[in-house]
Amino acid sequence: MHQEFIFKFNMPSHIEVAIRIRPFLNNELKSGHSQSRLKLEPGYKELLLRTKDNQVKSYRFDTILSEGATQTKAYNELKMPYLVDRVFEGYQATVLTYGLTGSGKTYTMCGAEYSKSEALTKDPCKHGLVQLCLDHFFKRKDDMLQDKGTICKIYCSYYQLYNEKIYDLLNCSANTAMQSLKLRWTKNDNFVVENLFVYEVKTKDGALNLFKLGNQNKIMASHLLNMVSSRSHTIFTVILETSHTGGFDSIGSQMLFVDLAGSERFAYFQDTSQSKKLINEWYQHNQFGNQ
Repeated sequence: MHQEFIFKFNMPSHIEVAIRIRPFLNNELKSGHSQSRLKLEPGYKELLLRTKDNQVKSYRFDTILSEGATQTKAYNELKMPYLVDRVFEGYQATVLTYGLTGSGKTYTMCGAEYSKSEALTKDPCKHGLVQLCLDHFFKRKDDMLQDKGTICKIYCSYYQLYNEKIYDLLNCSANTAMQSLKLRWTKNDNFVVENLFVYEVKTKDGALNLFKLGNQNKIMASHLLNMVSSRSHTIFTVILETSHTGGFDSIGSQMLFVDLAGSERFAYFQDTSQSKKLINEWYQHNQFGNQ
């Protein structure tokens, strides 16, 4: 199915900021890299950074995940089960990852291991926030359906923002070129992505298959920071509709998983036509919505 997809901004908001420290990769360890400038205060939500001129700067976050944090720990410390539960109460929720290319954004969100030519890891211990949240969504749905008078439906959509254009990741294939979609602002103060495909999913596996399909259709590129870098902002949305056979207490809500394209430093690009293209992409990404 496809329909107009609406973002509603009439709910009270509360934002929390977390930081996850990526451990060194094998190639970094082999090159002799070590960490001596970063320190976490035990029991505190504070990160200390020693600068090159030996100054110490302090940064506070709602949550700090050390380099030893597992995917499951990240899922729990970031209060993902709480957010999913609130979606079932009718609230809107958004999870957004931001940072330098190669810092682990997509791994945290998707559990991706693109270096192994897999769109998603098959190791349940490495599942990302999306897979773990989907598991909780369908467990909650099964619990709700124990009440014979309850109707619960889950839908998914997946799209990317690339060079100021929106593309549906679930409505394209290798044999057809992706067509950009239009974004408009309605009189009801909503953003609408027109003609975006939204699929009803009956099971967790069905939702994961759509997520995997969308990941395979993402625009990727290689440069010095990351062999397989996400070149677009992507938004995977889980839409929840619950009601009762009597027609009362109908609830519609959604949870968005936003994986932003990497925020690169130009120094990491080589002077090639591909690098110039990547720099132009970075500029376009940061201009989107500012016109």
